[in-house]
Amino acid sequence: MRILYRIDMKRFIVLILALALILMFGGCMTPQEFNWKPCNQPNTEWISEDGSISFFVDENCKAVGTMKVNDEIHDIGLYNEPQRGVGMHIYLSGELHVCEKWLCKYESEKEFVAVIEETTFFEKGQKFKFYRLNE
Repeated sequence: MRILYRIDMKRFIVLILALALILMFGGCMTPQEFNWKPCNQPNTEWISEDGSISFFVDENCKAVGTMKVNDEIHDIGLYNEPQRGVGMHIYLSGELHVCEKWLCKYESEKEFVAVIEETTFFEKGQKFKFYRLNE
């Protein structure tokens, strides 16, 4: 009886450790996806499918661009959220607070889809597909 108890305890501990590892690392980006993030691709230009949002990532990986909303053009800055890996924050140039928070799915090094999570200008859940313009 005691032997069975020890075996069951070992299985239980292994199961708990495996579950903990899956929870900790299951949502992480692969190195390939990390490199696909626009802010990790210097000297690239990006545009949304509808043409309303465009930005350029300079040699220092700083992203700036424009966003057209209701016939009004806003200068924006963008940065990736390092903790979650898939988040992107958008702020208006000259302002310190974030006006948009997007969750991004990186499909390749040349395209990604952004889903609006928090917003000032759009609707929550709205999607934008972006394409890299230069090779």
